[in-house]
Amino acid sequence: RDEAAARGLTTFRRLTRGANGHEHPVFTPDGSRLLWVQNDGTDRVSWMAAPVEGGLDLGTPARVRYLRSLGKPDFHPDGTRLVNDEYSPYETYYGYTDLFAYDLRTQEYRRLTRGARAREPAHSLDGRRLAGVSRFGLRNQLVILDLQTRDFGVVSRDAASPVWLPDSR
Repeated sequence: RDEAAARGLTTFRRLTRGANGHEHPVFTPDGSRLLWVQNDGTDRVSWMAAPVEGGLDLGTPARVRYLRSLGKPDFHPDGTRLVNDEYSPYETYYGYTDLFAYDLRTQEYRRLTRGARAREPAHSLDGRRLAGVSRFGLRNQLVILDLQTRDFGVVSRDAASPVWLPDSR
């Protein structure tokens, strides 16, 4: 560690243990908790969360919710809700990813899209819209979902991993 620090490098430190996969870590907007997707290979995939106790020391992790997807979660800017993509049945014979919202206060989990093949959600900074990627044929397209009106539209073709600008454009 000292040699790495002398060279201006940062060494990694394990924060989680005990499962095959720990993916997509995200901090709550206020920085008080770290949330990640955990896959232990025997149980269902879960969102796990742990309090951040000064620096990067984590408190005891707790399961937030079981999932049907390894997709990256995204916090609403006010920190009360999470959105993720989840694989779900569509019209009996198909399975697509759709966007779902989870209210951390009420524990309500609800579908936001149906059959949209949507994934990689990202809240606008004002919290009114979601950007995501939707598969159409052999192409990925950037889509926007208005969370109040439920309007869903294609913005551009050949997109991946959307990120909002500070002015929510």
